[in-house]
Order: sequence, then C-alpha cells, then structure tokens
Amino acid sequence: MSEAFHQAWSLLKMPFVIEDGGNLQTDILYQGRRTGDKNTGYWTPHKSKALAYAMFGPRNDWKGSPFVDANVHYPELHMARAPKGEYVEVPEDEEYMGGGIVPAIERGRVAFHDPDGIVEPYSQKLPDEHVAQIIQNIIDSDLYDEEMDDFEEQHYDDEGDENEAWDRIFLPPKGAGHDYWETIYPDNRRDDPEGSRVYEALEEFYSEQPLWDKITTNDMLIGGSTPHDFVRRLKERGQ
Repeated sequence: MSEAFHQAWSLLKMPFVIEDGGNLQTDILYQGRRTGDKNTGYWTPHKSKALAYAMFGPRNDWKGSPFVDANVHYPELHMARAPKGEYVEVPEDEEYMGGGIVPAIERGRVAFHDPDGIVEPYSQKLPDEHVAQIIQNIIDSDLYDEEMDDFEEQHYDDEGDENEAWDRIFLPPKGAGHDYWETIYPDNRRDDPEGSRVYEALEEFYSEQPLWDKITTNDMLIGGSTPHDFVRRLKERGQ
C-alpha cells in the first residue's frame, strides 16, 4: 500500500466528487483552452491531458482538421481547487469516459462535464510563465521529436523513474504528482474505499508508465508553427 497515497489522502479537504455516487473524488481539476475561448465545461484531473487540449484543440470527430497556430493562439491552463468545508458534486463526462468509472481510470480518461458552471468559481488561470515552462519541458524531453516536428505519447527517463520525470515535465502542484495519484482517489465517504475496484484500478494505472494521451485532440500545429513559438509568445505576453 502506497505511503505517498496515504499522506496525500490525509491532506484532502472537501473534494470534487462525481455526481450520483460515482465513487471517485479529486481535489484539483484542469481545463485547457486558448485565449478568447469561453469556459468549455470540460474538466479533468489529468494536467497533461488538459495541456494537450490547450495546445492542439479538441478533435470532435475523425474528420476534424488541425486549427491551432502557435504564432496566433495562446494556450491557457485553468486550475480549480476544491473548496474547504463541502463536497462539490460534478457530472462525469459520460461520452468521453464511456463504460463506467473503472474502465475510464484504466485508460487515463477521468473527466467531468460541467455545463452549469459549478467548477468555474473555484478556478483560476495559471500564469503564462508556468504554461511556457511546461511546454519547454516537453520540448526538452522525448515527448517532442524536434527533427520530425512530431509529438510522442511516451517519455523514457534515463534515470529509470518515468513517474518522477513526468512530474518534472508537467509541474503538478505540491503534493499532487503521480506519487500522489494525480489527486484522484476513491470517495472517502464510502465504506472501505481502499477495498474498492476504484482503488485497485488507480493502483494499477499509476504503477505503469505515464502516457500523454492526445487521441481526442488534433495532435499537431498549423502554419509552420512549432511549440517554440508558444514558449516565446507566452513569455512575451507574461499574463
């Protein structure tokens, strides 16, 4: 049983929970979009996935075309922290997760769909400098092949600890890295949450090498732009 898991769980306040008894809770949610876009209503505890949406935009069908130009658009990450003193119920994104909570965990597809704006009052935009640093970290890692101008799903750390390397790339909040289950936990209001299938699925998922799942994004930039242009322009803007 993970010591890091228990340390993080003991620090949880009143988290976001999946509506109607989904048996899952998280204390941090992210949304990725571009400057000028309204709140999409879609939130995920997977920061890397939110960044992919910010950088590449969603692909709503297989015929969708890339549309993000790093010389035109600014990627934004919005982070929501759960409030103290209450449980906040948010609907799951049934279409994206598909097949229930446990299969969604196994595929790294935990997500919420919040058309009523329940989460937004608890959110704030992360600084441009922070987003620029993550994108620079991606460039410096093997998640980006500069010669091919191509983005990869897997990162291999020479020191042998992919989870720690992943956290260094995506800069999770203190106490919220992969060693801390990305702030995803079984609902602690349930009887024996550590014996639940959700706990087992989380334990299995975070024992494996992380993947940068970009399958529902466009996964590329247009206009001859590269991620370097994001970094440069975000640092210039500095919001």
